[in-house]
Amino acid sequence: MSGKVEASNQQTATAQLTGQNFRITKIQEKKGQGIGNIKIGSKKPKLAALVVFSRQFATMIDAGIRPVQALDILHDQCTDGNLKPLILEIKTDILQGQSIAEAMGKHQKAFGPLFINMVAAGELGGILATVLDRLASFLEAQQEMQDKIKSAMVYPVVVITFALLITTALIVFVLPKFKEIFDSMTMPDGKALALPKATQLLFALSDIMASYWYIGLGAVIGLNVAFRMYGNTQQGEYNIDKMKLKLPVVGDLLMKICVARFSRTFGTLISAGIPMMRALEIVSGTAGNAVLAKVIIDSREAIREGKRLGESLEASGYLPNLVTQMINIGEDTGRIDEMLKKVADFYEREVDVAIKGLVSMIEPALIVFLGVVIGGIAVSVITPIFALQKALSNH
Repeated sequence: MSGKVEASNQQTATAQLTGQNFRITKIQEKKGQGIGNIKIGSKKPKLAALVVFSRQFATMIDAGIRPVQALDILHDQCTDGNLKPLILEIKTDILQGQSIAEAMGKHQKAFGPLFINMVAAGELGGILATVLDRLASFLEAQQEMQDKIKSAMVYPVVVITFALLITTALIVFVLPKFKEIFDSMTMPDGKALALPKATQLLFALSDIMASYWYIGLGAVIGLNVAFRMYGNTQQGEYNIDKMKLKLPVVGDLLMKICVARFSRTFGTLISAGIPMMRALEIVSGTAGNAVLAKVIIDSREAIREGKRLGESLEASGYLPNLVTQMINIGEDTGRIDEMLKKVADFYEREVDVAIKGLVSMIEPALIVFLGVVIGGIAVSVITPIFALQKALSNH
């Protein structure tokens, strides 16, 4: 017999074939084919475009339209500039004898391992239309959560940005004018106007920001670059993500988002027929947090040693008890995908509630912040005027 096997390296491919009781006489890597051959130039389409693509592709496949013909129609209807050329390339590769998953596998940046592996499972099981429909539902849920987070963050970000701009303008452009006025003022006894310590500090800050603004800007850019470089390292990413989870209020929200994403992704993969070990490998790459990704990878290794998934996740101490208990029930009943979807539904609702609560807390906090900053500047400027007025009245 001869054929192809998809694997990360030759050793893994050999192990897969040996496990299926094949005796290998020759094995060779085939360049230019397979899911592992990534096309670097592929750009990521918008999530909404992938939702429409998946849903329409599923409908046409279910109606009995051949994949090549369906891709022709999808190419003509597609309006996403990044996805449109990819559909044409996928169609060309299919005409040359590749499977849909192999053709998509050349564009891993665009589709991602979850999408490609689910399509591969759908082709293998003869349920491609069903899998594509599940993918569309999964992507819709993911997009809905992203939209909720973005819309909730728009107001605080806009207010904070304007607050910083207004404060900077007051300190850099307005305060120097008051300083010139105060420097020219004298008390009735001929002495210079004595400024309060708070006013002196404010004017000193104004002088520094006006004269050495480039140093501050360079420091901000330098710190940002250093932080990003540290975050791009494996240990740095882990430490930063661990710190995020420990933040008050925000950390709890981030964990709920990660748990919802993990449950939805894992449940979707399992329901599509992806083996658990492969599903965990994919989910670890889409967890959205390095700490949770490590927990998933460690659990995967624990399963190799004969442990249950729920027990290994519970031992990490990161995931809530509800998640691990539902997974345990799913393993006992053989309905782990259903349990995971219930967990995902629950935590997506929790995320929605937590976001609304966070926004309701941010609004008064921003008002207090603006009041303190602008009020402090106003008081620091007005106090010397009152002092001068008092001295003139006494004189």
